[in-house]
Amino acid sequence: MARRARLRKTDPSGTQGPWTVRRHRSNAGSLKGRFDPPLDHVRTVLDVYENGRIRHAERPFLGRKREDATFEWMTYGQGARVRDDLASGLRHIGIEPGSKLGLYGVDCPEWVLLDAAWCETSPDLAEVAGGAPCSPRRG
Repeated sequence: MARRARLRKTDPSGTQGPWTVRRHRSNAGSLKGRFDPPLDHVRTVLDVYENGRIRHAERPFLGRKREDATFEWMTYGQGARVRDDLASGLRHIGIEPGSKLGLYGVDCPEWVLLDAAWCETSPDLAEVAGGAPCSPRRG
């Protein structure tokens, strides 16, 4: 059973406030700052997406429930191609690093892919509640 704690922390914008922290019983003592090897290179949100593309290109990534209650899946590789196309489109219309974007809507594959494209386009984006910052694509 996960352990819950209420902490007062400062998020990246400098705001003080309570955060709910959930920890698995196997790691109840501290929060993880990074992944263990061989994933120690994964440090940003974009790194998470890229790692999925490299390691699991043909595996299901995002799905949509059909009316017959079955799921239609997009693979990590397909998702990476859509993410790259969206990021290219954002740059093409003049979105520059440091620009601001608000995403509002129900959870869906398109929302996740636009969020990932934004991470690729604008490395200054930080996830809400102090998550890992995005970084530009390496290589």
